[in-house]
Amino acid sequence: MNSRILTISIGACLLAASTYANAATPEKEGWYLGAGIGYSHYKVPKPEEIYEDGELKNSGTGVKLYGGYQFNNIWAVEFEYVEFGTSTYKTHASAYPSNEIRITSSGIGISGVGNLPLSNEFSVFGKLGALTRFSRVHGQKDYVEGGPENQITSQTYKSTSIAPMLGLGAEYHLTQNVSLRAEYEYFGKSKLKDTDFKLGNELLSIGVRYNF
Repeated sequence: MNSRILTISIGACLLAASTYANAATPEKEGWYLGAGIGYSHYKVPKPEEIYEDGELKNSGTGVKLYGGYQFNNIWAVEFEYVEFGTSTYKTHASAYPSNEIRITSSGIGISGVGNLPLSNEFSVFGKLGALTRFSRVHGQKDYVEGGPENQITSQTYKSTSIAPMLGLGAEYHLTQNVSLRAEYEYFGKSKLKDTDFKLGNELLSIGVRYNF
């Protein structure tokens, strides 16, 4: 999803929330915690930019834990920890029959959240913030051209970067304390340390929120 379109959409949600904040029962003020699980997608360079041919797996299961403070019917601040799973690229080129690159990422984020209650039970929200992304890249080469057979070489390095975080979602309030949440989040691209390799993430999740 284009980040500019997403930013405009979030802005529209926040404006609507400010205008129609009294349309429904307020969100319960105070602290809350939640957890979610869903579809995680890595935005990585196209395979041909790494090797000439191969197999790319850049989606899987992501999980998140989050918590925050609801100031009033509209505004909240939220913290989250998210695991994006693993992206794998394997090449089958004749010279390098078993090359593999594995990328795993996680992150800690903070965002401002704007809520728009649509009824006593249902609300939508937008969020805008930043994520500190922790990435681990592991490369393995099972055969080195000109070297002995079955020779295995590998290299691993870690990188920390800052990326923008945008999100849109909806909540259905089962009770005053318990809500179901569905959410899409985009974590913008940032460079891995000492490389020109740019990495981005997306997460589409469902979960539960509990208000204290």
